[in-house]
Amino acid sequence: MLGLIAEGQGIALIPASLKHVKRRGVAFRPLKDEAARLSSGIAVAYDERNPSAILAGFLALVRS
Repeated sequence: MLGLIAEGQGIALIPASLKHVKRRGVAFRPLKDEAARLSSGIAVAYDERNPSAILAGFLALVRS
């Protein structure tokens, strides 16, 4: 993702822990205090007919 940002392909919200990564063409800016109220969802696309136990476990984890 940082590579795409460095190439001028966009912006991203990333964890604060990455601000220590030095990459030419990337500038890190903190969000304002009001950002504490922001939230983000998670979407998962999958085939409902897939009988995989691994998939079922993953979906249970995501739902929790």
